[in-house]
Amino acid sequence: MYDAPLEVRYCSHLAEMPLIKAPTEITHRVINIFTDGSKTGGKVGAAAVIVKDDKVLHQSKYKLHEKCSNNQAEQGTRTNSKSTVSRRFRKD
Repeated sequence: MYDAPLEVRYCSHLAEMPLIKAPTEITHRVINIFTDGSKTGGKVGAAAVIVKDDKVLHQSKYKLHEKCSNNQAEQGTRTNSKSTVSRRFRKD
């Protein structure tokens, strides 16, 4: 069994690709959660920012065990952020 040769195709340079434009406004009256997790070498971490009406309500960052994967860091920060919103910012 072997890999069949593939036709070489032109792949545009990143500078030639169209820009992805972010929305100019973040919807108000909702809580937005921005998260990120990363792994570089043996260092793993994650961070989250919770925003409502253009105001930062909460920021957090986590240093995780070196055996955690990038996916675990990403999922962990989403789970922790949802818990934070449930505990601290729900309507009473």
